[in-house]
Amino acid sequence: MKDLPNEVKNDGNTHELIKVTITVLTLIVAIAAFEGRDLVSDRIIGGDIIPISPSGYGIIQEITYSAIKSDIIIMPIGWHNTWRNKKEIVGQPYLILKDKSNVSHRFNLAGEYSDISSTALGYGWKIKRTYVINPAEYSEYVSVFQIYPQNHTKFTFNSGDIYKVSIGYQRWHNGAFMQESEKPLFTMKIPQQINNNTEWEVDKYRWIYFDV
Repeated sequence: MKDLPNEVKNDGNTHELIKVTITVLTLIVAIAAFEGRDLVSDRIIGGDIIPISPSGYGIIQEITYSAIKSDIIIMPIGWHNTWRNKKEIVGQPYLILKDKSNVSHRFNLAGEYSDISSTALGYGWKIKRTYVINPAEYSEYVSVFQIYPQNHTKFTFNSGDIYKVSIGYQRWHNGAFMQESEKPLFTMKIPQQINNNTEWEVDKYRWIYFDV
């Protein structure tokens, strides 16, 4: 058999270079496949933004530094984004409270508190209209809801009241907000403690929190 040229026989680095190149290419393909997995999953399985029922709710009455005299609702509402690779933007959430006579009352999102405490409530809420939820993330916000329209006759909660609470919201899609169908959250039963104002007077406002 004819010998190979010396320049080929002596080039021992050639095979090593090929091995290294193949290894690097394999690693690149593996990383691309891993990162693309979420995109493929989103296309095949899809995703959604899901409002999560609160563990409780609070009611604020007669805030002296506000022109609104109707009762205000505060509650920690969670949002679960099931997309693996897509942010969700939730706009203009609102609550629908349907009473025992099947009459609906709408409360629009006014803002949010950092938490539910006398200190936080004393500083007032931060104006908020939209929430951005990252992919595969659960986020919870202490949301504040006011009666709508704001010139509504004074709305107050009373002991024994029962409301079916649903939430509505808009969802960012193809460059615009689209209205989503309202989703049930929980049944709000107003306890007797709400009529005992002396137990929950704090400074210039009154508030009370109930577990669901």
